Amino acid sequence: MSERASTVLVVDADPATAATVLAALPSGLHRVLAVADAHQALATLGAQRVDVLLSELVLPEESGLHLLVEARRLHPQVARIAAKAEGLGALLVG
Repeated sequence: MSERASTVLVVDADPATAATVLAALPSGLHRVLAVADAHQALATLGAQRVDVLLSELVLPEESGLHLLVEARRLHPQVARIAAKAEGLGALLVG
C-alpha cells in the first residue's frame, strides 16, 4: 500500500514562499498549494483535502490569526502553523 502525499496549503502574499516550502519538504511526500490571502485559503480548504495550513500572520485584508480561527472552526482536522513578521521563508530557512 502506498502512502498518499500530504497536502500543505501555504498562505503568504509573497509568491516565492511556496517554492521555499516545497524545497524544504522531503521530495515526493508532499503536495504544496499556495494562495495569497485568507479568502483564497478558506476557499481552498473548502474545495480540497488539506493536511497542513501554514500561514503568515500578516496578510492582506484579513489577518492570518482570523484565518487560523476560521480554519479551526470549519476544518478542525487540519493542522495549523503560523509565522509572523518576516514571512514563512524566514521560519523555514532562518
